[in-house]
Amino acid sequence: MGCFDGLLRLDNTCDSSEGVLSLQTLGINETLLKDITGSEDSTTSLLAEVQTWAEAYISQDIKSRFSKQITPHTFVDRVLLGELEEADNVTNASGTIGGIVLEVNHPNSILVLNIYKTAYAGKTTGNEVFTIYDLLTGQVVSTFTLSVTAGQFNPTTVKIALPSVLKCSKYFISHTALDTYRTEVGKGSCTTCGDTAYKFGGLTAYGARMSASLPKRVSNIQRVNHTSGLSVSVTLACDHAEWICSLGDDLALPYLYKVGQGIMDRALYAVGRMNNTRLDPELLSARAKQYMDEYVSTMDGVMKGIMIPMDQTCFRCKRSSFTSVGIP
Repeated sequence: MGCFDGLLRLDNTCDSSEGVLSLQTLGINETLLKDITGSEDSTTSLLAEVQTWAEAYISQDIKSRFSKQITPHTFVDRVLLGELEEADNVTNASGTIGGIVLEVNHPNSILVLNIYKTAYAGKTTGNEVFTIYDLLTGQVVSTFTLSVTAGQFNPTTVKIALPSVLKCSKYFISHTALDTYRTEVGKGSCTTCGDTAYKFGGLTAYGARMSASLPKRVSNIQRVNHTSGLSVSVTLACDHAEWICSLGDDLALPYLYKVGQGIMDRALYAVGRMNNTRLDPELLSARAKQYMDEYVSTMDGVMKGIMIPMDQTCFRCKRSSFTSVGIP
């Protein structure tokens, strides 16, 4: 997830980082981490692995505790946008960039638009760089590079997540090449209604070009009837991970104890694997249990104060009580 970055810090090291809580409060320092690190690891990689595990554990714990209020809703499932018309070529105006605009129209929901596969029908061989702009801010949100062979259209797996949190979002996936083979968004399928745009499940997609020198804003986009050789496969769904990330510092203390437990578990493994006589397995086991119990206790406290978002699509509001008046 990565949204727990900055919650913890390891003190008294050459590259001490800033964080809300210090692992030193649990008696965990660089000396202990070195004692349980094998020759193939480093203290940095070990800590990163434990933190990744702790993040995944907490995320699953929250989803489990709120399972009755979480709705796993998918609006668009693995749709291909940009189909190849092999017989047609496209030559675009100099000084322009082109590609696909993706618009998400769900202003009251917490969603994510996942791009999991791309392809490009170019006229030259080499690496083609694609830039994704947020058309509401004009900022670059991501880039990716495809290895292209002229005349070939080979899908490539990618992993790009574009958030759409409680607002309408507009993204432009673009490149600078001028000569491409022709690709179209829907080619007249039932989701295009004969238009050159894809419209389904709150997602609208269409081909676009704009002057490379202008700000990357909606007002400067010009719709065209092709996607400049670009194809993407996307899914639009509820993003409960984003909601968990938004809990932020509230999860710092449970996260501290879960990371502490994970480090003690790794230490117990190191005692058996490396025959480390400097570590007491009984003490390590007791500390692991203590941190696990503290995690449960602090997590229970956090759970009581968590509010479900006012998102009727991705969450269900649990009415625990209500008032009724009986009229005789």
